[in-house]
Amino acid sequence: MIRGKSSSVWIIGDKVVKKFDKVQKKDYVRGTGYHCYLRELECLQRLQGHPNFPELLHYDKDELVITMSYCGEKYVNDVPRPELVSQVYKIVEALEEHDLKFTTTKFPINDIHIKDGVLKCIDFENTLPEGSKHINLFTDLFINSQRELFDIQKFENDLRKLVEVNDMKTDWNNYQAIGKGNNAQERIANLNLKRYSGEDKTLLDLGANQGEFGIELAKDYQKVYAVEPFVECPFDIPDNMMWIQKGFKDFTESNVGHYDVIFSFAMTIQVRDEDGLTESEIAKGHYEMTKPGGVMIYETQKLQGRPKNQDHVDRMLSAFRNNYGKEIETGNARQSGRRLYYVFKR
Repeated sequence: MIRGKSSSVWIIGDKVVKKFDKVQKKDYVRGTGYHCYLRELECLQRLQGHPNFPELLHYDKDELVITMSYCGEKYVNDVPRPELVSQVYKIVEALEEHDLKFTTTKFPINDIHIKDGVLKCIDFENTLPEGSKHINLFTDLFINSQRELFDIQKFENDLRKLVEVNDMKTDWNNYQAIGKGNNAQERIANLNLKRYSGEDKTLLDLGANQGEFGIELAKDYQKVYAVEPFVECPFDIPDNMMWIQKGFKDFTESNVGHYDVIFSFAMTIQVRDEDGLTESEIAKGHYEMTKPGGVMIYETQKLQGRPKNQDHVDRMLSAFRNNYGKEIETGNARQSGRRLYYVFKR
């Protein structure tokens, strides 16, 4: 048996039985065992069918018992496991989709398990399911603290570090193939990107990842330039596509060209952190590479539940507008993280 603050846990074969306290002498911020039971149950119900969370097998409201699937041993970051990064994004997307909030000031390493190569995120008695019909039963202090101390971007970063053992660059090799909404063909269609193309035009894709945008659009342009510091040039790229393995700062310092169309998709915060540039310097670099009459399409970082990202995007937009003037178009980009896009014209 494993004893917690509000519950006891038994592992029985391939099942986990969690019994919550009916009586508590101490007035916890999290409330009573009944409150913890309600939160755990609702979170598991929302997450049913997702492989990275426990499967709800049975529950007993009278006895405050929840039976769920066994999720393996606590994950230990003894060797880098970059192949697990795709699961990190799926876990984060599920938590965002179901609006589950928890304290992320201290990464819950004990709640990350692994079973048969599948990461499992467990233990939701201290998680706030926003919009719950039971939310009025929870203490105001619990609700407010979970909302205030919830930072999904920090959780994503910390979980990625856990599986990569601080090797923060390896996951970019698979980025455009993993996570909801990352597929280049879908994004080209969603943003109607082909309307900017032309056989006499040049395209610059900043932070090209695997170069899928350039590969897909090469036939619609005279020349495509893909700038990507972390990923090696794909084995077979179109003849009119040039791969430039440099970071944004190095490229802008050596670049002498101007481009008809520039893609800047969810990469400026990496430029800020990797190259040490301010938002004003990043925006100026974009503007100076844009051909007069050309366009730059900017996609934001994830915004939902990420105040630090929102602050960065606000700064980027202000800097872009100082250079280009007001955007000529804006709208929704990717559903994941509630990203937006902006089109600027020089």
